[in-house]
Amino acid sequence: MLYAANITYLDIARIASKLLEFSQNPLLIHDAAAIRVIAYLNQTKTLIIKNLKENIINQIFVRASDALFSNNLVSRKSAEGYLFTLFRGLINWQSIK
Repeated sequence: MLYAANITYLDIARIASKLLEFSQNPLLIHDAAAIRVIAYLNQTKTLIIKNLKENIINQIFVRASDALFSNNLVSRKSAEGYLFTLFRGLINWQSIK
């Protein structure tokens, strides 16, 4: 799952990281979450990310960032992230809570 999170399926990186915290002593809830992630990977294996914006297609290097401040009502934590593309291919990204 970690390979998929880091190389091919960037959308599961946060949950894979969270599940990794409990890899030494997982509970049933962690096993169930891992099974849901694997099911998600199986269901989305034919989907791809495609850039369709004209202003992005003509650019060699693109950077973008966004932030949500205190969007989680339970923990009141903020989230932020960024991504970089080179020749329309994703080269780096990060999402922080």
